[in-house]
Amino acid sequence: MTRALLSRGCAEGRVRRDSEGFTLIELAIALLITMMLLTIVPSAISAVSDANSYAKGTTTGSVQARAAVQDLQYRVQSATQICLPTQMTTVGPTVSAGFAVRVQTQAFGKSLWDQWMLNTTTHQLQEQEWSTTWTTGNAVPSWNTIATAIVNSSTAPFALPTVATGSPQTLSADFQVSESYGNKTQIAELKTSIAVFSTPYTSNPPVACATAPTQESWT
Repeated sequence: MTRALLSRGCAEGRVRRDSEGFTLIELAIALLITMMLLTIVPSAISAVSDANSYAKGTTTGSVQARAAVQDLQYRVQSATQICLPTQMTTVGPTVSAGFAVRVQTQAFGKSLWDQWMLNTTTHQLQEQEWSTTWTTGNAVPSWNTIATAIVNSSTAPFALPTVATGSPQTLSADFQVSESYGNKTQIAELKTSIAVFSTPYTSNPPVACATAPTQESWT
């Protein structure tokens, strides 16, 4: 009988509490939880949005640099001469060592001189090509911008590492690409190594490569 009375009392207590509603403490706890959720959820949404924007920014920012690397691969792999010039034409422009590369290439069945230069002021990677049969009086080829936001400063984008004499020369390319998304900026690195199969390494590369544009007396 005592157990029955206790059970009845508990049941009546629950009924009275349900009819009276929540206590102030319970309401305060519920309000605190609600405020926490309102703080966390927007942050999570923002993080997902930033991640999506970053992915799009990285893809957009790197696509030109990747296309430039593919172009380098086609031209450099079939090169018969390669060098890292500092004097790009007779009177300029000039660049620091490692900020330009020049090749004589047989890509696509044509014999061409092709050179790439990183302009550290505009952060543009530019390309210029001309036929090996170019003669004075022909139009001087223009520089074409093939990639932007290349921000190399202390790191030279081009290098010709020393390898065993007689082994294929190798061109190393290292592009620092500025990626922007929202109000944030990040530097992405794009590196590659290209074997110059037709150009065995030598410590004394042909002079013709270093002086190619000056032979045409360009201005």
